[in-house]
Amino acid sequence: MKPTIYFASDHAGFALKNELVAFVERELGFTVVDFGANTLDLEDDFTDYVAKAAREVSASKNGAKAIILGGSGQGEAMLANRFHNVRACVFYGGDTEIVRLSREHNDANVLSLGARFVDLHSIKDIVALWLSTPHVPVLKYDRRNEEIDTLSFDGPTIHLDGTIKGRSLVPSLPAASFTEIEMLLESLEGVAFGVQIDLVDGMFAKNVSWPFTELDVYHELHRLQKFAEHFEIEIDAMCLHTEQYLDVFASLPIDRLIIHADSTKAFEYCSFHAKKHGYKLGLGILNSTPLEVLTQNKFYFDFVQVMGIEKIGVQGQSFDEKTIETVASIHKLYPDFEIAVDGGVNATTIPKLLKAGARRFAPGSAISKASNPASAFIQLSRLIGL
Repeated sequence: MKPTIYFASDHAGFALKNELVAFVERELGFTVVDFGANTLDLEDDFTDYVAKAAREVSASKNGAKAIILGGSGQGEAMLANRFHNVRACVFYGGDTEIVRLSREHNDANVLSLGARFVDLHSIKDIVALWLSTPHVPVLKYDRRNEEIDTLSFDGPTIHLDGTIKGRSLVPSLPAASFTEIEMLLESLEGVAFGVQIDLVDGMFAKNVSWPFTELDVYHELHRLQKFAEHFEIEIDAMCLHTEQYLDVFASLPIDRLIIHADSTKAFEYCSFHAKKHGYKLGLGILNSTPLEVLTQNKFYFDFVQVMGIEKIGVQGQSFDEKTIETVASIHKLYPDFEIAVDGGVNATTIPKLLKAGARRFAPGSAISKASNPASAFIQLSRLIGL
């Protein structure tokens, strides 16, 4: 299966980008996503478009690539290379050997084109060459590429999962319908790396959310596959006997799964399944859950999620201040164990939770109910240094 090719350009490469989008999709047969610009605006900034394409390549697990354009292509490449796991090369004319070597030796996954220095006919050949040239594994080149990806630059490194120094922000949503999920994820595409989907079955928790609002739960869950390429999907399974859904979760695939204390006794099986299929397993607890539950079962889990509200599965509840103490107690016992918080996570509580030792935050209504979810996400991200 061919990888997805992302496109982005400002006004300087606008016309050429549109021609190349059609060429790569129709003549070369790739799936293409165009992040804009969609209209010609002589005052626009390449940063608005290129960052989205670079972010997708950074988060991709399927070898996605991007073709970005600007007047010279230089600034665009500089921005793209700020993203972890992105290796952008620049071409604005000259020997085509540069393009071939960028793939064979450097495993370049972003091609930045100087639109003012090339013509449509020749650049089609360049794009076709770049997309068709495989990376050739050679020890010394691969060693250097790996060093590029792991070096720490001044300021925080943006990692594949959207974390900085272990901190991450994951919008959370118990949805009444799949349409509600689609609307939120579409508004966050290119902004958020991951999303937490809350599944509430009406038995473990009183409320009911999608997919348990539908007749065929398994069929509904498979609908999440359409977003798996653009987001790391985390499932917060507030339901009884979550183990019955593990195979369908793995097939999506998911990146994380949270099962709640008292929802199942199959911790060992869930842990085995998670390791076999390569996703992380978390234990969800309330403030009222004895910490002995975590202590006795910690070896089954990769992280713990503390619920910041009294009743799970319902958005908009007041934050339970006991959560600060719970997080601090866990952090004192297990300083290297990842602590996530879901429920009541907002601009007021994030600084307190961060100080107590939380490193992963799952805001619900603070993002999903905002008039502009993407803007709300960015504002909350800044509170944890993203």
